[in-house]
Amino acid sequence: MDFAAKLFDAPFDWVDGDPARQDLVSAQRVDIPAGPLWGPLGPADYLALAASADPAAAVAGRAADDPLAAGLGDRDAALLLSHEQTMARLRALLARSPRPFADLAVEMFTDVDGPRAETALAALVAVGAKIRDAAGTPVLSARYHLFARATEGAFTCLMPGGPHVSLARHEICPDCSGTVFEFGCCKRCGAVHLAGSVERDTGGERFTSRAVRPDRRAWLLLDAPAETVDEDDEILEHAAAATARDALLCGRCGALHAATAAPAETAPCGCPAAGLRHVRRLAARSGTPNGCLACGARGTGMVRLFETGNEAAAAVLATALYQALPPDEELADRPGGGRKLLAFSDSRQAAAFFAPYLESSHALVQRRRLILEGMARATAHDADATVDDLIEGAAAAASRAGVFSGASRGRAAAAKPGAGCCANWSPSMSASPWKASGCCRSGWAQSRPGDRPLRCSISACLRRSVRRCSPNCSARCGCRARSRCRRRSTRPTRCSTRGAARSTSAATVRRRGSRC
Repeated sequence: MDFAAKLFDAPFDWVDGDPARQDLVSAQRVDIPAGPLWGPLGPADYLALAASADPAAAVAGRAADDPLAAGLGDRDAALLLSHEQTMARLRALLARSPRPFADLAVEMFTDVDGPRAETALAALVAVGAKIRDAAGTPVLSARYHLFARATEGAFTCLMPGGPHVSLARHEICPDCSGTVFEFGCCKRCGAVHLAGSVERDTGGERFTSRAVRPDRRAWLLLDAPAETVDEDDEILEHAAAATARDALLCGRCGALHAATAAPAETAPCGCPAAGLRHVRRLAARSGTPNGCLACGARGTGMVRLFETGNEAAAAVLATALYQALPPDEELADRPGGGRKLLAFSDSRQAAAFFAPYLESSHALVQRRRLILEGMARATAHDADATVDDLIEGAAAAASRAGVFSGASRGRAAAAKPGAGCCANWSPSMSASPWKASGCCRSGWAQSRPGDRPLRCSISACLRRSVRRCSPNCSARCGCRARSRCRRRSTRPTRCSTRGAARSTSAATVRRRGSRC
């Protein structure tokens, strides 16, 4: 009672034997009806009830044909459903202890197969939650609990019959009995790197995936090609050069051998030589490679393991569940359509971190999605779309998704043609706006055959940014004059061909990236 008094800043009493001074109300389980029970209803019956527009009336209609239901007196749907045999049996099973959904479905509906039984059980739970008594209590107050955990990493064996990839940590592969290794990839080229620890004994060195401190982790580059160097990363990044030495890794026992110790049939560890894989032992002083030797990328963190972390997994689940929730009709004008989602943690620090993390990660994914939709819209009719076309498409996609606030939507509406931008604009011009000569105050020109469509040059107009090419421009790309044409620019441009340090004119290099 002290906790309640401190939490609500109000006095709470509890006096034994005096119900008038007992402020603590405890939960009590509703008793399961002992009888009479009518039915039972089968899987097809509950599927039909769940699909019905009025489940209560449908239950009353089915109970009217059963003589045992006639003894229940009134036609209250909640009372009738609570006395149905299948519903009463489900409530009795759940009152003992929680049950796995698949196991409970098979036990409830023994006359159908597994997938159909699970569908029928879901319909049974849905009908029990929809039908309520006079006090508003559902006949079946059940909750689904989904247990998920973040991935600990990605693991694979390297036997000739593999690889067998798993997201659970193993030391021995359950499919081929080979040693299992944890692996990660380069963020740029995807080269496979093995992470673990090197153990030394009388038989030599063995590479295992046993968890160690990150700063003591050893790395192997699997099946490395010839070493390359990225000149741009070498100049921009200040990380030390990644170094390595060649070795052979046994896929069966994890033994490490020198690169020149490969016999014809048997490895020095006694395993068949067919299981040996060429690797490169990376010198990672801080437990993390300084780069990728496969593509030459430099920088700490270039090679990553497949670890999501608890926050990322919870954020993905929370986003998917929130989007699957139906909107609340009474709170449709609220953010999210009135949907509610509660996320909690046993750590205050984790709970305080998760809220901004979910918001920032969802916003980042949303922006990427809108940019992708804008790009698809901009290039749907013209493969040579400009950046302004991309902005227009992304803004339209964001407006449809309800990203902008009321003030932003008002400003966007004011910028539409006909709302002050184009004085002579009319709705009939929407179908072919490019034929509307003199539409904008700045002057839309009549488009000529072969020209790209013209757009309004007013900065506030949504139809802005694609203008007529100059008559001197051989590539009709949307510029006003040849000097600003992106394909025939006279401004000096740095040649992107690797190894070329000089500058050249874009008139010679028509597209950036072509060889000098």
